[in-house]
Amino acid sequence: MPVRRMLFGAIAAPAAIFAPKCLAQTEIRIEADANVLYSDNPFLSSDKNTDAGAAEIVARPEIEVPLGPGTTIEVGGRAGFRQYTRRYGNFVTGRADATFRHRDSEYLTLMSNVAYSRELAADVLTDSIDAAVDTRRMRQAYGARTSVEWNPNARWQFLADAGWQKTSYPGSTLLQSTNAYDVGVTASRRVSELMTVGLRGEFTSSRIANGGTTEAKSIGVTVARRLNANWRADATAGIEWASLGGLPGIPNNNGNDRSRFSGSVNLCYDPRRMTLCLTGAIRSEVSGLGGLQRETAVGATLAVPTSTRGRVTASADYRRAQLPGFGETDVLRGSAAYEHRMTETISVRAGADYLQRTRADGNRVGAVVVQIGVTYRGRDR
Repeated sequence: MPVRRMLFGAIAAPAAIFAPKCLAQTEIRIEADANVLYSDNPFLSSDKNTDAGAAEIVARPEIEVPLGPGTTIEVGGRAGFRQYTRRYGNFVTGRADATFRHRDSEYLTLMSNVAYSRELAADVLTDSIDAAVDTRRMRQAYGARTSVEWNPNARWQFLADAGWQKTSYPGSTLLQSTNAYDVGVTASRRVSELMTVGLRGEFTSSRIANGGTTEAKSIGVTVARRLNANWRADATAGIEWASLGGLPGIPNNNGNDRSRFSGSVNLCYDPRRMTLCLTGAIRSEVSGLGGLQRETAVGATLAVPTSTRGRVTASADYRRAQLPGFGETDVLRGSAAYEHRMTETISVRAGADYLQRTRADGNRVGAVVVQIGVTYRGRDR
C-alpha cells in the first residue's frame, strides 16, 4: 500500500498544483455498466455443477487536466462488483492509472504512467498464460513506465523507455509473485512517405518470490508500412537471448544464453466503415510460473457498424507457452457482441464469449458466457 500511494502521489502532485489554473478546461468523463451474465463454467473448473448466473455493476471515471501548453495529466479508473447466484460468492475488481504527458516541442515528448489493477484471472484469460493454471485467483499488478521520444528532424525518431511491474496472485499455491523491469531503445527512420524502418534493443529481467532471476536480451529490426489506403502493417523480427538458470530445478547455463527467434506482426484493415486487425508474436513474457517463459500468441479483432447507432464487435485470442519443468499449456478466448446506442448517453448490448484452457494435467476445459447489459456514458467539461 505505501508503494502504491507513493507512485500515485508522485504523478498526481502536478495536478494538485496546476488544477486551480486549469479547472475550466478540465474534462471529466464517466461510464457505468449494469450487467447480467450466465456461464456453464465461469472459472473453467473440472468440478461438476459449475453453472451460475451473476449480476455486476461497473463504474469507469476519467479526468483529463491540462497543466500548461503541451502538458496534460489523465487519471482513470475502474471499479466493479460482481455477485454470483450460487457457489462462487462475490468479487470486487478494479484498476487505477495516471498518465503524465509533456510535449516540450515538435522534437521532444516525455511520458510517465503508473497503474494498479485487481482482476479475476478468468476475466483476463488471454492477457497472460498464468490464467491457464489458476483461474479462480485474483491477479494484482502494480506498474510504472516512462519514455522519452526525440525527433531531431522529419525523418529520424529515437525512443527510450523503461518500465517496472509487480504481479501477485494472493492465495495461489501454483503461481508466485514476480518483480520485473525492462528497458528498451529504438531508432527508426522514415525512408518514404509510406514506410519506416528501425532497430530496437531490449532487456528484461524478472525475479520470482521463491527463486532466482531470469533474463532476456533481444535485438531486432522494425518495419512499419502503409500498404494502401486501407491496409497498414508493422513487424519486428530479431534474435532473443534468454537465461533461465536462476529457476529452481533448471541447471545454470554459465552465462551461455540460448539464442532464438523473437518477433511480432500486426496487420490492420481500416476503411471508413470497418476495422479488422490481425496480430501474432513469439517472445519471452513475464509469468508467475517462473519469471520469464517463451510464449506464442495470435489474435484478431473486428468492429463493424451496422447503422448509425449499432455496432458489431468480435475478437479471438490464443496464447501458448512452454517452460522447462512445467510442460506446455494454452488459453483461448473468443468473443462477439452487439451494441446499440439508444440515446446520446445510454447504450444496450448483448454478447457471448467462449473460454478454454489446458490444465496442468493436460485436460482441456471450456466454458460459454452470455451476457446483456446497459451502459451510461456521460461527460462534463
